[in-house]
Amino acid sequence: ASGGTGTSYTNQQSVSNLSSTNGATVNLYAQWSSAYASITLPTLNNRNTGGYFYSPLGWYNNTSLTTKLGNGGASYTPTASTTIYAGWELVYTRGTLNSDNYNITPSASGEYIHFGSFPQFTTDVASTGKYETISGTNYYYAPILWKIIDSSSGLICSEYIIGWRSGFKADNSSVYYSASDLRTYMESIYTNNLTAAQKAVIKTKAVSESSASSISSSAYDMALTTSDHIYPITATQANSTWTSSSTRRKYVTPYAYALGCNRNTSYSKTVNSTTLYSGYWWLRTRYSSSIVFYVHDGGSINRITPNASSPGAVPACTIAL
Repeated sequence: ASGGTGTSYTNQQSVSNLSSTNGATVNLYAQWSSAYASITLPTLNNRNTGGYFYSPLGWYNNTSLTTKLGNGGASYTPTASTTIYAGWELVYTRGTLNSDNYNITPSASGEYIHFGSFPQFTTDVASTGKYETISGTNYYYAPILWKIIDSSSGLICSEYIIGWRSGFKADNSSVYYSASDLRTYMESIYTNNLTAAQKAVIKTKAVSESSASSISSSAYDMALTTSDHIYPITATQANSTWTSSSTRRKYVTPYAYALGCNRNTSYSKTVNSTTLYSGYWWLRTRYSSSIVFYVHDGGSINRITPNASSPGAVPACTIAL
């Protein structure tokens, strides 16, 4: 039948006795199919090559990646002879730190990561053209520089003090990190400063909370009661990762200083031609019901009231390396 039902015959097939009525006229209808068969687009996986970590965007019909055909595993039927192209998004770059203390040379075994984007410098070091303005000064977005703390778990920590929150807990009550203002600020970095592909490689972390009365206490690892994406490191991690005050010292970006983070001009470091000075930074460990640990601008681990406005934010997270 014309609608494609009834008995079908192959092309050039010899047939006879199509009707039981002698001399009857039988109409046959040609059936046509596309010259191009449907295909299943190949599966795309993350790529980690030479220090560059890429996440798949899908398949496209041009090198400009303007017309998406589908993700890996999807069905696609071309209408003409077509070359398809895999699209990739750079998620992070891993490498060794250059002498300017910010840029990195890509290497699969490097100790530093460029991951995420945050306002930091008064010059557009990453050519993003994006900035925030405070008191008439522009602070340009640039990749956050992280140091790999634990390559087996993927724990990374910001190399610099990039942000500031007015206190660990502004009202000085319930100084558990899970109820802190600092936690809200850290999670806002995940929400606002990472792409979807970057968020996808972050592993959430959840451990129990406690307090620590001495630097040798394992309870230093007071952490989170719910799964978080970005958070401060614990006092134990700060004490074991950087075994001296000089190596534990962190430096305040111009943006963090403009927000209100303190800095000590006795300690300086040149970062991408900009002079940074050391500052206080929060840890997520509490000492008691009204005291929290932080790192002093000289690099020692000290204690302070949770409503102190001096310490800045040094985010950490765990990612797929």
